[in-house]
Amino acid sequence: MAASGAGRSRRAAAAQVSARDQSAAASRGISSARSGEDLVTAVRAIFSATHRACDVLSATCTALRYVVLLALTFGTASTFAAVSASVHPPAIDELETARLSLQVTGNAGADPDLSPLEQDFEILSTHTASRFTLSNAGSESAMEYTITLRPKRAGTLTIPPLQIGQEQSTALTLRVSGTDPALRSAVEGSVFFEVSVSRNPVYTQGETILTRRLFYSEQSQIYSDLPGPPELSGAEVFAVGATRSYTSIRDGDRFEVIEQQFAIFPSAPGRLTIPSISITTSVRIVKNGAIRRVGARVVSPTIDIEALPIPADWPADLPWLPAESVDISDRWSPATDTLATGDPLEREVIITVEGNLAASITPIADDLPGTALRQYPEPPVLEDNRDGTSIVGTRRSRYTLMAAEPGIAIVPALRVTWWDVNARRMRVAESGSRTIT
Repeated sequence: MAASGAGRSRRAAAAQVSARDQSAAASRGISSARSGEDLVTAVRAIFSATHRACDVLSATCTALRYVVLLALTFGTASTFAAVSASVHPPAIDELETARLSLQVTGNAGADPDLSPLEQDFEILSTHTASRFTLSNAGSESAMEYTITLRPKRAGTLTIPPLQIGQEQSTALTLRVSGTDPALRSAVEGSVFFEVSVSRNPVYTQGETILTRRLFYSEQSQIYSDLPGPPELSGAEVFAVGATRSYTSIRDGDRFEVIEQQFAIFPSAPGRLTIPSISITTSVRIVKNGAIRRVGARVVSPTIDIEALPIPADWPADLPWLPAESVDISDRWSPATDTLATGDPLEREVIITVEGNLAASITPIADDLPGTALRQYPEPPVLEDNRDGTSIVGTRRSRYTLMAAEPGIAIVPALRVTWWDVNARRMRVAESGSRTIT
């Protein structure tokens, strides 16, 4: 009995060694496979080896088959990827949209690069859906991208090849017919932008207010929010005030209006272009007794701004400060002109600039002459008020003054030189001097 058991053990061990050898050989076949046919042959070989091994190692047969199947599925899925593209419908009106469908079978390893579409199309939305199936015959993974496009012009437009990982879609053609002039006029009369600036030209580092208004009638539906401040590389831009909504009458027609305002400060002389913005909308049109809702892309006009250089007669040793108005106030606590030795006197200097930022107000000369008073300044506080129709910058400087010795001390007037952008001339804002005994 012992000999018979030993024989079975030796046969089982031999079978295990044989199964390992066959599996190893099949694995080497997969590693060396270079083409699709080679890979299929290797897959069949490893399944055959696994099946023969299962005849001996029946306890782990089922688990081994699934492990091998999953390993092959995920190990080979990234090897192949196929991309197909289609557009529906193939012909549209200039105000309509088309759906571009990209189907990726296998694992492309990346999402599609949609930037080539932006030359001729506005990308309104992108949706994705994935699918994965696993069976005895193998596995398949797929990803579908649906991109909604609105043409920027009429004509025969090319949807260029799009890169998806290492793969590329084929180019497609979309025929875009021009909009009927009467229909276009009806749409443009129902929803439109008005854009203006408060000052053009504007001085470098000075303020101009961009006002953007969207008018839309009751026949219109707005599908997107208004964009925020325009992105300008040569200027600082800040939103001012809250977005306003109100009603306006134009040529007897009633419109709802959304209004935004932005403060723009050009950083250097030259031309500055405020780019257009766009929104998506639909307009209800009645034609020949039939009601039709037409989609539309509404675009605001661009505006060119001229930024003027610093005037030639501005003193070179003074900081440049363009503004609509500048004011200096000098507050004292207690409000007395008599101070005993060792007693403190609080002073607050407030410089207010309308039409510029608090950061534009540079420190002013505030040293005290003589030795009768000692001055202890605190760090200044800068504040910008953007609640109105223009930015108002404020610089607050606080000091503690103490009498160091008996006598008369004169606190000199403070001066700020600034450029009046309305009168186009230099002015000086000044606080009064004060004598303390």
